[in-house]
Amino acid sequence: AVETAAVYLGQCDPRAAEPQYAADVRNYLNKLHEDLKTGGSEGVMSQLREITATLRPTLARLDAPARTVLQIASLLPSDSVALPWVRAIAGQSHPELAADAATGESDPWTQLIRGLIGMRLFQPTAEPRVVAIHRILQRVLESELPEDRDALLSGLTVHAETRCDFLVQGWLHSSNRWEIEPLRSFAEELLTLNHHRASYVAVCVSVPLRELARYAEAELLLRRALAMDETSFGPDHPDVAVPLNNLAVVLMSMNRTAEAEPLYRRALRIVEEHLGPKHPEVATRLNNLAELFRTTNRLAEAEPLYRRALAIDEQN
Repeated sequence: AVETAAVYLGQCDPRAAEPQYAADVRNYLNKLHEDLKTGGSEGVMSQLREITATLRPTLARLDAPARTVLQIASLLPSDSVALPWVRAIAGQSHPELAADAATGESDPWTQLIRGLIGMRLFQPTAEPRVVAIHRILQRVLESELPEDRDALLSGLTVHAETRCDFLVQGWLHSSNRWEIEPLRSFAEELLTLNHHRASYVAVCVSVPLRELARYAEAELLLRRALAMDETSFGPDHPDVAVPLNNLAVVLMSMNRTAEAEPLYRRALRIVEEHLGPKHPEVATRLNNLAELFRTTNRLAEAEPLYRRALAIDEQN
């Protein structure tokens, strides 16, 4: 808060600044100083609602594209704001941000991000395509920049799904892996919101996490996705079979076969009941369970499942 106020006061001639903003900032700084002396951190926490006094004048100076960018960023995890995602969504309403500038010309997108970093509204991270935004600022933006948050979140979710689909194979190239962390964090946010697409994003991003041996993170996401789907649809809904199966795959990767087997069996039962015994999806589930039996040297149990899966695939 103090840094934001200092940047504002340093950039603005107080003689030209709007009087109410200059007064608000100075009054807030004085009160914050007193709180620090008398109440320590508890005193400062009691003034969180008043922190808008330092942010309001800064936000008032922003143009429409910058305000849109901040609003989109406020919907993402505070430490994993993926700038290419923000650009893709902001560019829909502000096309000048989506277009690359001609050689030798100033790029509006680059200038906007540099400006937001300069005002301490964004903080750089080790990954140049990701910035951080303070959680308090995110809360302030909810009231100070009342954009259509539901529409923006919907656009972000659709974009995240396309990035998840890409990374299911694209994770093989190390240059693409920077996006895994923003996707993982965003999946956690969606799960916390109980968003209807949270499970899809969580299941998708669990694939590169598993392939890169980040098993604990993949397991956590899949367990949360499974719990949400079971609550939303019921324990025997066909959508529940997907996180069930993927969680079993992760457990198998960690050699936790005893935990994986009942999940494989349950996923198989669900798809058989809802899709019929000869559906291609049933063959996939049969093959997964057979692999578990093979891995645990239960070959007599594996063989009939492999044969049945083969017969289904040959028929289809």
